[in-house]
Amino acid sequence: MPIGPCAHSIGPGGPTTLPRRMGRERSRLKVGAAVVVAGWCGLLALLATGCGGDGGPLSIHDYAHQSRAICKQAERRAGEVSNPAPGNFHASARAAAKIVVIRRRALADLRALHAPDRLVDAVPGWIALLDQALDELDAMVVELGRGNNARADDQWQKAVVLTDRARVLAPPLRLSLCAFDVQALAPGSI
Repeated sequence: MPIGPCAHSIGPGGPTTLPRRMGRERSRLKVGAAVVVAGWCGLLALLATGCGGDGGPLSIHDYAHQSRAICKQAERRAGEVSNPAPGNFHASARAAAKIVVIRRRALADLRALHAPDRLVDAVPGWIALLDQALDELDAMVVELGRGNNARADDQWQKAVVLTDRARVLAPPLRLSLCAFDVQALAPGSI
């Protein structure tokens, strides 16, 4: 003979219908479970919204803080790239390529941040200058790999001009650290 809460539903002649009271308890459980699930979903939605999950613009303080953290991490990682012996252009090209990849990832992270409304006009120009500088550094890497130091130096000079322009835009954005330092990438100094 079955024991437990469902013992009354199985009689000697087979299953029987549940008493009316058990049916009400089940529907109360379903409603209670639905309320709990809806409550959790609401809480998760509130948390996501509170953490910037809605995709809205950040405050100026949060934007500057997150941007500086991205740039600081990129500069730290770039500083960890080993410097080859001076004059080894192929090794210099590999080291510079690693640094450019690190900075491109940082730039993608910066693009993903939602600029505050007050900065929405300045940020795209600043990011575009950094992107163009990285394009010039990509070209420099190619020329270093080919052993063409003069052309690599021309590309590097263009990157310096672009990052200098980005530095001019950076102070109002509170992002002076984020104007990537290209001086260390000068051909022959890597």
